[in-house]
Amino acid sequence: MQPNTEHDTARSYEELLQQSKRMKKKILIVIAAIVGALLVLFLIVTGIEMLQSSQNKIPEYDYEFYPPYDGDIMEYPAYLELNRDVMFTEDLHGLKATTAITEDTLETYDEYVQLLYAYLHTVIAGDADAYNGYFSASYIRKYGKQASFSPQMLYDIRIELYSREGEGDSAKITYQVDYRIFENDGSFRRDVESDAIRPQYVVMTKNKEGKPVIDLLVTRYETSKDLS
Repeated sequence: MQPNTEHDTARSYEELLQQSKRMKKKILIVIAAIVGALLVLFLIVTGIEMLQSSQNKIPEYDYEFYPPYDGDIMEYPAYLELNRDVMFTEDLHGLKATTAITEDTLETYDEYVQLLYAYLHTVIAGDADAYNGYFSASYIRKYGKQASFSPQMLYDIRIELYSREGEGDSAKITYQVDYRIFENDGSFRRDVESDAIRPQYVVMTKNKEGKPVIDLLVTRYETSKDLS
């Protein structure tokens, strides 16, 4: 009996065709999986970049600012009527004991508080060079220097101990610093309107010379205008 070569050829062709279809299907599945994986990776990377961008981006505000005061702010009656004392609260033990820091009592406070007192007065004086001198080299490298600004009429100033980690020269001290700016001209801070408080957290350590420096300045983006 002669083999049916025509039938066998047709069957072989059909099998090859089915194998080819199966192979194409597998290839399409692999390609789809690769594309899907690349898409997921793209979304993850994009999401991370967007998250980092949103965390680093300072919110934009539409405040109206005053023109810089034309004269010596320490001779401006409206400013001198305000409470310009620097108040300090050490609250790690929940005592809420608050004292006013003066030039006469400044030496009774630790060197971190003394630095913050001087730091705040560079803002009042409009001394950008002295202001930048209180920050660590790593902070300046990462965030840059504060540009020049006019004297700022700070009032209702408060320094509060927020946290303390470690001891001695390896300690990391964080303070919450609050103040209002009377007739804010926007040359120093454009993230807060006049007479409002937008708290800042000042993280301090000691440098190689054993002197306290500001390592980080974090602004809390919520404000208060309660003058009670």
